[in-house]
Amino acid sequence: MNKSKLFETCESAVRFCVWLTILLTFGCATYGPNLVKDGTVTVETVNAKDIRLSNIGVYQKDGGTIVNGHVQRRRFSYFMPSGYVQVEMISPDGTRHQQCERYLGGYGKSKRHGTSFVTEFPFIPVQGTVVRLSEHKLPSGEGLRCNE
Repeated sequence: MNKSKLFETCESAVRFCVWLTILLTFGCATYGPNLVKDGTVTVETVNAKDIRLSNIGVYQKDGGTIVNGHVQRRRFSYFMPSGYVQVEMISPDGTRHQQCERYLGGYGKSKRHGTSFVTEFPFIPVQGTVVRLSEHKLPSGEGLRCNE
């Protein structure tokens, strides 16, 4: 291999590493400030017997709030039933806002299998707001029981 070809290969590798670093640093920040880390909100989860909510995030974006997370089953089983996540924002003065985000069940042997949820509220919560999440199974043929 001559020196010019070796130089081109090394230059390409360096460019790749620089772009990868930039992408990982700036490309993964899709939401605004994390309101849990800022201390604006606290998160409470009410988990069902067989399902657990994890990786909960509360973020500010475009004058609103995004709540997202992951629904996983607790035990090894082959099926996770369909259901919905009820997200309630309770302000310090007692005002409640709630939304539901439906998720579909699925098959899989691993406990790690699950599904994600994302819901948006059209306002930014005040200091001291509690975000309460609960999971509900959805029997077949039944609609959501969650209204604003």
